[in-house]
Amino acid sequence: MMNHKDTMGTLGDGRPASIDESFSNIGTLFKRSMGSLGMAWVAIFVVSIIMGLPKMFLDLVVRDIIPVDLPDISPMAMLALTITFTLASMIGTFALAGISMGLYRPMRTAMVEGKASIGGLSDVIRSASTRLLPTLGVLFLMTVAIFVGTLMCIIPGIIAAFLLCMAPYLVATRDELGVMDSLKQSVRLAQENFVAILVPIILIIVVVLPIQFVIVALMAGSMLALGPVTMVAFVPVSWLVGFVLNYAIWIVFGATYITIETADAGVETV
Repeated sequence: MMNHKDTMGTLGDGRPASIDESFSNIGTLFKRSMGSLGMAWVAIFVVSIIMGLPKMFLDLVVRDIIPVDLPDISPMAMLALTITFTLASMIGTFALAGISMGLYRPMRTAMVEGKASIGGLSDVIRSASTRLLPTLGVLFLMTVAIFVGTLMCIIPGIIAAFLLCMAPYLVATRDELGVMDSLKQSVRLAQENFVAILVPIILIIVVVLPIQFVIVALMAGSMLALGPVTMVAFVPVSWLVGFVLNYAIWIVFGATYITIETADAGVETV
């Protein structure tokens, strides 16, 4: 097995990635994600559902979809409770997003050093958390940049999202990069590998958006025909569909980013 230094290379010493390499690595990564890497993704998904249950239950109760005899609560107290649940959910979701992005680290290890090198579930989670703070910093700055860009006629926000898309991956996988360096390298790599990033984005839009539209349309139609209670039945379905789609997106972009970064650093996948 190669040591850590041999598998990292130096950014800028290699070449741009090709579409063929990216699609080949998607299939390879999908196979290597079966095991502790996939289990880590499932664990994060389950935790995210559990974290969202209190707010979802409160929403259903407030809308009288679930009949519950609540004690007399003033509107202000109910508002405060809703805000508290919402903020807690947002903070938890942000932290889980950081760990999810951190999974790119063991994912890269599996592609460069082999599946056996990532260890068990606890090893994967530990590896994913190694660069949690700088990953959260990158996610925060990306969110701000995209939000501000979106306010400026939307297009600048789309451009910012494209140029900065690799920053979480870079800061999670390369110890020598800080928050700002990851953002700068992401801009460079996105410009040099424009087509390699654009193609999977288009592919996901063409496949994912129609599926999401069908789910939303079915839910809306059922609610109109049978009432809000059908929302309860559709929630597990939407969770399952969301898990499958997000897993596929994670694999596609993970393989794309690994292909681009390793090609640029002159490192070969195995």
